[in-house]
Amino acid sequence: VPGLLPMLIEGQSFIDAQDELSVQQFMSKYGMPERINEEIFIAMGKALDFIDPDKLSMTVILTAMNRFINEADGSQTAFIDGNQPDRLCKPVVEHIT
Repeated sequence: VPGLLPMLIEGQSFIDAQDELSVQQFMSKYGMPERINEEIFIAMGKALDFIDPDKLSMTVILTAMNRFINEADGSQTAFIDGNQPDRLCKPVVEHIT
C-alpha cells in the first residue's frame, strides 16, 4: 500500500507526525481503499485500543505495524476473529479444566 511507504522509509518521525490524524483521515489523505480499513485497520484498532478507526490516532496503528515489520516473526502475526474473552481466554480455560 503506497500510503504506508513513508512509514517504512522515514520511520518513527513520520509515525509521530501522524498523531493528529485518525485512521480514516490518514486513509483519505493517502488515497487508501476502504477495504484496507475493513480488512485490517478495524481489527487492529479493536485489538490495540478497543476503539473504532475513526476515533483512533493513526500513530497507534503505525507504531504497531512498524513493530511487527521489524520483528523476526512479525509476518506470523494474526488477529482474533472476535472478542478476547470468548475467542482466546475461554478456549484456553476449557482446555486446562
